[in-house]
Amino acid sequence: MPEYLVCYDYGTGGVWIYLEAASSADIKAAYPDLTVFEALPTWWDAENEKLTRKADFRDPFWQDWLSKFKR
Repeated sequence: MPEYLVCYDYGTGGVWIYLEAASSADIKAAYPDLTVFEALPTWWDAENEKLTRKADFRDPFWQDWLSKFKR
């Protein structure tokens, strides 16, 4: 299943994570408060990738966090 980079922008920063979904539209429908990236931002570098990959969306912490945004 494809992975999509998503961000929750809280105004002074954001929380970034990768999510698996059949399509970006599926993520947008389930989590309308998250921004879904079809392509990586131009400023995205190896360090951002490394830090973001540490956050496994299957982890119970992230599942709980995501549940707050689910529609």
